[in-house]
Formats: sequence, structure tokens, C-alpha cells
Amino acid sequence: MIYPPSSDFTSDIKLCEKSKPIQDWLYKKIFIGAQVCRFEQDNERHILDEKFHIDVVLKLSNGIVLTGQEKALRYKYSEYNTFTIEFYQDREKKIKGEFFNMGAQFYNHSYWNTTKDKFFVKGRIIKCFEFFDWLRDKSIKDLEKDTRSTGGSRASFLKIKYDDLPKGCIFAEWDFTKVDGNNKIVVYHTESNVTQTFGF
Repeated sequence: MIYPPSSDFTSDIKLCEKSKPIQDWLYKKIFIGAQVCRFEQDNERHILDEKFHIDVVLKLSNGIVLTGQEKALRYKYSEYNTFTIEFYQDREKKIKGEFFNMGAQFYNHSYWNTTKDKFFVKGRIIKCFEFFDWLRDKSIKDLEKDTRSTGGSRASFLKIKYDDLPKGCIFAEWDFTKVDGNNKIVVYHTESNVTQTFGF
């Protein structure tokens, strides 16, 4: 089967670039003093992205290095309130996607906010090890049942509602669609049992 190119591909790339300064701000707010390192890709993907799906490296003030994957989705999809991760690059040929080769330690997943046009309307920072540990007892066949394709793409994505993610998998979360006025970014420091909150 021949798939036509997605009409949204260009806008997705533009959104990815547009979101980087906001993602950088978020990292520096959570990890005080952190340096944010990104890779100059030119026309080719960096080896860390290509092989291990690492988009960003955070160098903390004490020398610790954290690696992350990022996904910023368009506002029109925010109502789904769902974490998505590429399962197959090609669902017909069963070419494995980022789900099977994730080398990042965290996954920054968010939806763009068109009303402010300067932050994400909602999102989660997922702790990758805890996330994959949560799913390790499920067979590939069972996981495939929870995947969906998108548009004309060959890929398929595992989709899990934000609310269905175990709290132990979430490092930070925010939802600026709530009407209670509690528009805060919440960070869970599990090792010290301290919760950090801040606005934007």
C-alpha cells in the first residue's frame, strides 16, 4: 500500500521548532541551573535521536545528565487528553518505533495552547523507566490492540489517557483548561515527597 504524505507534516515540524523555547523554559524552571543541549541536525537526524529517540540533554548544576524525548501536539487534539508514543514506524511491515528503542529518561508530551500562543494547554513529563516497567507484563499482541494509525502515516501509536497513567510514572503535569483557577505546573519530587508548583 502506498501512503500519501501527510498534509500536517510541515505544520508539525513548525510546531516542534516553535515549542522548543517554551520547553527550555520549563526545564530551567524545574531543574534550577540546568543547561539545555540540543543537537544541530542540518539535513540528517542526530544519531541519539535516530537510534535512541533522544531530542534533548539536560546538564544539571551538579553534573548529572538527563536525556529526554519531546512531543508537542496541535491544540485541536488536546480534547483527547492522551499520551501517544510511536509503536511501529511502519505498521504493515512491523518496523519497530520509539516504544521499542527508547533511550530517553523522560518524555515531555504536551498540547499547544492557541489562546495564549506561548505555552502548552496541558501536558505530562513521563518517567520512561517507570512507564515501561508498568507495561512490561503486557504482550506485544495486547499492546497492538491499543494502537492507532494517524492520517496517511505508515506509523501506529500506542495511546493511553493521561488519567490512566499511574502517578508513579508522572514527574510533572499541568492542565490550563480547568475552570477552578488552579492553573499550575505540578512537579512531583518523589524521592523527597515534596510537590513543587509554579505558574506561567
